[in-house]
Amino acid sequence: MTPRKKRANELDAAQCTRVVRGTVTPSRASRFFLPQTPPARKHPSTPPLSIHCSTPYMATPTSPHTPSDAEYPVSPSLGRKKQRVFALHDTLPPIPRRSVSTALWAMRTRTPMHGMPMRSMALPYSTRTDTYLGSFSPHRCGYRIASLHPHETATPLAAAHMHGSSAADGIPCVAVGDDEGRVHLLDTSVDPDAIHSAVRHSATLLEASVFALQWRADDCVLAVGGSDYSVSVWDIAHSVCVASYDRHQGSPRALAWDPSAPSMLASGARDGDMYIWDVRMRDPALYIARAHARSGKHRAGVTSVAFLQDRAVASTCSENGVVKLWDLRHAKACASSADVSQRGVARNTRAHGLSDLVYAPSRARLYASCTDGCIYTLDASLLPDPWGRTEPIAYFSEAQGQNTLYARMALHQERFLALGCNSGDVVLWDTCAPLSAADSARRVATNAAVLPRAHETNVEVNSVSWGMSAHGMQLVSACDDGTLQLWRSEKEELCKFSG
Repeated sequence: MTPRKKRANELDAAQCTRVVRGTVTPSRASRFFLPQTPPARKHPSTPPLSIHCSTPYMATPTSPHTPSDAEYPVSPSLGRKKQRVFALHDTLPPIPRRSVSTALWAMRTRTPMHGMPMRSMALPYSTRTDTYLGSFSPHRCGYRIASLHPHETATPLAAAHMHGSSAADGIPCVAVGDDEGRVHLLDTSVDPDAIHSAVRHSATLLEASVFALQWRADDCVLAVGGSDYSVSVWDIAHSVCVASYDRHQGSPRALAWDPSAPSMLASGARDGDMYIWDVRMRDPALYIARAHARSGKHRAGVTSVAFLQDRAVASTCSENGVVKLWDLRHAKACASSADVSQRGVARNTRAHGLSDLVYAPSRARLYASCTDGCIYTLDASLLPDPWGRTEPIAYFSEAQGQNTLYARMALHQERFLALGCNSGDVVLWDTCAPLSAADSARRVATNAAVLPRAHETNVEVNSVSWGMSAHGMQLVSACDDGTLQLWRSEKEELCKFSG
């Protein structure tokens, strides 16, 4: 073969190669996770449109990207975490040396290679099932969304309930984003067996996977973050793109609307950058480069953003347990917490990243989920010293022990906290429940309600979302096993039917 023909064959092969945009886990890999590079977008010839306009608006041209080099840290074994949390290491025997075969078996089965034997790893508390949260059970079977390919199902990667029922005509609806770039509006009052009737609306919004969804407070538009590094705002009812931005160099998994300014949207991505967008404008209103970087060239992926009072924004990253508070008027951090993963009750020997952050406005309290298996509480009004003279309360359950940076939380009525786990479980917490004397002394809450048989074992729960229905509170969990599970309280249903 001549050099010219060889070169031509290489060019043809390169054109047929599909490039992954965004870092994903192996269990999420599929042919839809390998999107073709989208065609270049042109600047609109007309000025930016109103948020209520019905004409698509693609604002920023696409530019080639390369994935971020930042890698998420790997959590230590579940046994070592539980030893630190419950201060049991003083009574443990010396750790024996393990063979390579034992280490490989531990990796395949997720059993601890070090620490306590399995029979002695029982937690020093019992999970109560007679509580309200313990009464949640799966509502029939889970929803499965059909793939674009016959005899296959799509993988739900994000789920978000509407804030109110007015935009959905009194019907409890949840938006579900899958790995095929589609967003489905699902009516959860319809039986999962009639999935075609349950899907009220479905549209392909991206040529990539949908990683993040966030409804605006009025439920009129939905913010979407994709594996093609794009952030877009859609009128779901009419499948109209109101605004689209392509400035991130990594997958935007963190989205938040400003409750006091309906046109303002914050986004954070794996490239470590944060943007504040005014969806009425083409360019970003504010750009914060390397928000959690320790040095000029270092990048730490932004895992979550949350608007606080007075238009301040809190953010977390993948490399440590520091929560930063940003003053949008000066584009700089006005406060920063200590590393909760090293100062908290777990006493980790190294820093652990925070996967998600939720905010309770009336209580000025932040809940940060950490890869060390704990959910830490911070008082936002006391930053940068959020704890004063006491340590934060940590919420710990065995199911949370192997959590990764994909773990997501949801808060309902500023009280009920849900967390999806890497173990396939969903853990519920009542943040207003009193602590026992032992838990209060340790500053560790252990009264969790782990939903039974939530999903397949050791499969990542991608998203959780609270909502309301005719039966009362309900919870939706989206998982890599291809199911969207709906949870309702048996106590509420019993009260409703008995009344």
